[in-house]
Amino acid sequence: MLTLKLPEDMLVEATEDILTKLLAELSTLESLQLPQFFLSEKIMTTLGSHRGLKHLTQCTQNSNAPYDPYGCKLRLRPGSFPVLERLACNMDLIQATERFRANTAPRTLSHFYIGTGHALVSCNRGLRQVFLDLYPELGTQYTEVLCFGDISPLLGVHLTELYIGHPNPLAYTGNDIATMIHSWPDMRCLFLNEEVVYSGEVEVPQGLNIADLALFTKFPQLTDLGAYLQVDEYFKVMQVPPSPEFPKLENLSVGTSAITKETTINDVALLFASLMSNEDMIISWGVSEWFPISDFQAEAADWWEKVATS
Repeated sequence: MLTLKLPEDMLVEATEDILTKLLAELSTLESLQLPQFFLSEKIMTTLGSHRGLKHLTQCTQNSNAPYDPYGCKLRLRPGSFPVLERLACNMDLIQATERFRANTAPRTLSHFYIGTGHALVSCNRGLRQVFLDLYPELGTQYTEVLCFGDISPLLGVHLTELYIGHPNPLAYTGNDIATMIHSWPDMRCLFLNEEVVYSGEVEVPQGLNIADLALFTKFPQLTDLGAYLQVDEYFKVMQVPPSPEFPKLENLSVGTSAITKETTINDVALLFASLMSNEDMIISWGVSEWFPISDFQAEAADWWEKVATS
């Protein structure tokens, strides 16, 4: 057997012993999808000895399982998982990264997905694609701001794809963008938390000044970009300046960025047009798979559509 996908409604403590015995016999596995919170120490020790396991993921789609620390005892011992390329672990990010030190992570690992938390402490230099799903459970009020320093350990990794999801805007500056360009010259897909779940009760940064989008044009390989933008304040005080063009950009996502005044639509459209070398570039807005936000303003969606079609 090369691929195994287990049912989503299993409980780790109830099935751990029999599952461990089964997995020990499936030594030829190359791909395994476990239920959510199934990275217990027994299971991970057994899987770590598999010489051909390349993909280890967890199914979280349509899962309402509460956080289970028993099933999040991830251990990556030196020499374990010798050919692992893709790892998904849905657990507290701080706990996970404490167990995911660069000196113990598989050298072959290139794709890493981790969820629910807010900080990184170390990263494997071989990583190429990283997903940080940092949204809390539904209904949770989340007041912490995600700062650029929280993702700075990734600057030592030669990334080509980075996806960040967090309820509040990422706080970063033009200097931070320059640092990213220097650190990730081959970056192709960069989504910097454009789908914000903003609450007026929480004081958070208001997003990237829309004028600073031009700074991203210095990414030579960038094809997909997502950013939460501050729009209206910028156009109150400035005219649209001449801007360099994106050399390869095909998709720009503004997520849940707000346009609160119809008078800025033409200005935004002109700015976007000045950045486009590709006339077929797609502009998207709203939400995708990160978080089921239901209150994205219909009016804002209509205005972004006018921007995209102007």
